[in-house]
Amino acid sequence: MKVSTTKLENCQAVLDVEVEPAELEKAMVEAYRHMVKQTAVPGFRPGKAPREVLERHVGKAVLEREAYNHFIPEAYEDALKQAGLEAIAEPDIEITKTEPLTFKATVALRPVVELGDYATIKLTEEPVSVSDEDVAKAVEKMRDDHATWEPMERPVEMNDLVTLNVQGKNGDRVILNQKGIQYDVDASAQFPVRGFSEQLVGMAKGEKKDFQLPTPDDHPVQTLRGKALDFHVEILEIKAKKISPLDDDFARTVDFPNLEALREKAAKDVKAKAEAEARRKLEESALDALVGVSRLEYPQILVEREIERMLRDRGAVPKDSHPDPALMEQLRPSVTERVRRSLVLEKFGEVEKITVSPEEIDAEVEKASKGSDERAAEVKKLFSSPSARRYLQDRLRSDKMLDRLVAIATGKAEKSANEEKSV
Repeated sequence: MKVSTTKLENCQAVLDVEVEPAELEKAMVEAYRHMVKQTAVPGFRPGKAPREVLERHVGKAVLEREAYNHFIPEAYEDALKQAGLEAIAEPDIEITKTEPLTFKATVALRPVVELGDYATIKLTEEPVSVSDEDVAKAVEKMRDDHATWEPMERPVEMNDLVTLNVQGKNGDRVILNQKGIQYDVDASAQFPVRGFSEQLVGMAKGEKKDFQLPTPDDHPVQTLRGKALDFHVEILEIKAKKISPLDDDFARTVDFPNLEALREKAAKDVKAKAEAEARRKLEESALDALVGVSRLEYPQILVEREIERMLRDRGAVPKDSHPDPALMEQLRPSVTERVRRSLVLEKFGEVEKITVSPEEIDAEVEKASKGSDERAAEVKKLFSSPSARRYLQDRLRSDKMLDRLVAIATGKAEKSANEEKSV
């Protein structure tokens, strides 16, 4: 087998492979042996028709295709070894000649990441402060979350919760028909279309109303964009939100001894949230700086795979189908950045020799198991499988890599691997 290799940019290569006739003949014999058992040939018992008879019966091209389907993948693997290449995805294969059999395989290769001098990355960790206003907003949200809904005999007002029957039509086509549903009367509501809430304001319990609203040009259902929808609604019940006074009695209803204790906990939670957000931004800045000082080369298949994984996880791509190309292009910039960050972080972890021990995984499982005996048993069962432990190991290692990178960037770490090399 003759193999020539042409390296392309972005970690790709093209293998031009010419197969020896003797090797192809072996594949043809194997294809014949397989097909003759599967094919009914008049005048012969199953598996007994000679090869030339089978070729006349099914056509030589059919036999060749059977041989190619089994032989070319094996020949590609041999060519890959001969060329000394390591592929990370299935190749694109094109048969360029049949006599002698010659095919071209476009191969995606391992990414190349060369870290720059990340010891030069300098970031400042800003202190986090929490204002009284931030705490007050958190307390108000708590009051709102624990509010109750009380039936009202007045007409509908904004921010009410109504129970209604609703039918929506576009001409004779019924696009919405629900009975007894609860609906938040909210001026910002987009469902079923903008302006629906405003039409409910002023309606009384038991009242029915017909009205028409246009659909926007960005409506999620493409066939309804820019169309007029006719609605028929009936108000069954009207409820208003009742928010408790902010006092010790309210604090006790949410398991605090008094209002002061509630505010103290709210302040701690707000600060913890602010610190977590500040930490996230610091990690992103450090990672962006690491990407900035590094050189990357990688095949686009990595981006394609990540986009498809995201869309399938969201349920946006049905099983055994391909993602919408327009949607993939929309996601490409953000996913490309994610892939670049992931590649340099992984290389950083290798250089800094960052690992996670089985004991660290066990400790994390124990930490997550705190609570009832039932919860502990569920968590330990969940992380008993090798795949779950690998997931936890990857997450812990990612956290450790980011911690190390931030420590280096903020001057809180011992010498980095880069600094040690330069000594």
